[in-house]
Amino acid sequence: MPNYGNLFQRIKGSEWIAPPIGLAYLAAVLEKEGHEVEIFDMQIEDRIFSNVLSKFNPDIVGVSSATPLFNRSVDILKEVKRFNPNILTVIGGPHPTALPSQTAAESCIDVVIFGEGETALCELVKNLKKNKLDEIKGIAYKINGRVVVNEPRKPIDDLDSLPFPAYHLLKLKKYRHPLMKTNAVISILTSRGCPYSCCFCNKKIFGHKFRARSPENVVDEMEFLVNEYRIKEFLIIDDNFTSDKNRVVKICEEIIKRGLKISWATPNGIRIDTVDRELIRLMKRAGCYSLTFGIESGSPRIIKSIGKQISLNQVRKVFKICRLENIQTTALFVIGLPNETADDLRKTIDFSKEIRADVADFHILIPLPGTPVYDYLKKEGLLLENDWSKYSFHTEPVFRTKELTKDEILMWYKTAYREFYTNPYLYLDRLRKMTSLSAIRNNAKAFKTILQSFILKK
Repeated sequence: MPNYGNLFQRIKGSEWIAPPIGLAYLAAVLEKEGHEVEIFDMQIEDRIFSNVLSKFNPDIVGVSSATPLFNRSVDILKEVKRFNPNILTVIGGPHPTALPSQTAAESCIDVVIFGEGETALCELVKNLKKNKLDEIKGIAYKINGRVVVNEPRKPIDDLDSLPFPAYHLLKLKKYRHPLMKTNAVISILTSRGCPYSCCFCNKKIFGHKFRARSPENVVDEMEFLVNEYRIKEFLIIDDNFTSDKNRVVKICEEIIKRGLKISWATPNGIRIDTVDRELIRLMKRAGCYSLTFGIESGSPRIIKSIGKQISLNQVRKVFKICRLENIQTTALFVIGLPNETADDLRKTIDFSKEIRADVADFHILIPLPGTPVYDYLKKEGLLLENDWSKYSFHTEPVFRTKELTKDEILMWYKTAYREFYTNPYLYLDRLRKMTSLSAIRNNAKAFKTILQSFILKK
């Protein structure tokens, strides 16, 4: 896993350093097949990569790459080829999945895995000596310098058939979330896919079909992590954990039945129209203390234009319920959506304050390859950057819109943070919901970052 490094410079110290669960799943299926595997996470490693290469002497090195990490991923694989040109280099993740042909054209990359990687990677390792790449679905590669893209692979239907991630290969104590409740926290993925069609989401890996692990399998993993690694808190990182209400109910009931004393949150966001007071109460009984919701905009016109299919009244109602039930809330908003005007952005900022979220994350739109918004901006000639490393969180816009310049988008982004976090009610609400010294410490660090980056810094 490449290191984000200075890509998070604006929020350094308060960034979410998440374990590479995708790599841990790949490692687990390979170990199940009898292969020897190592995970090297450059986000948290204190070892030197070249030393690990020399000691482990791998036959294959694979890198996971989101769009802003692609340049670094290429540099890593160049280093691998310098160390030993006979090592098979493999890359997967959101960016290679969106652009398999372009990715496979890189001289240091032997194989691109696009889509879900577990089955394709196992088949690749199995057929390595047979050199039967043409028989493996879901990969791209070169033959005599010509890029070949094989047929896509169907998503895995039975997610319960996958082993739990190879947690023993991760340094679990080094991962953190800025608002975590405890210091014994881990991310967990309970489903894949999202049936909705927001214009800025990349669905290329997990697809639109919602596929879920059984409640028993999910809680089995939680119980294993509690007993084996003393985990106390879970960050559920599904695309949309609450898509199937009945499954969420069964997961909560299973947690309660087994007497698991855990805390959990949904930091990736859930849809506002998938929860009600009854479900929120049950989730709280099962340990839920924080819910994140993708609101995106405070303008009904923009919400409709991006295909979000929610109403502001739904948002008001659910945030009120969370306040009454003493559940922490985070609202996610996007700045710079297509057709968005200054008036729309004013509505977004005002709405963020009206619903009294505990935390508001305002993100400048990132037009990632593989999304409808990327295709639109590219077609209209509105993209301003070809450097993938700039397609990241909390960086300057890589685009303009027909309504707003790059500088105007950046100005509204800073204004949103400044206005939201100088609202006096916010700090009283937050303090009331903090129940541990760890939570107070983490919140203080996060708010200090916001103060320095968005309020004091002009």
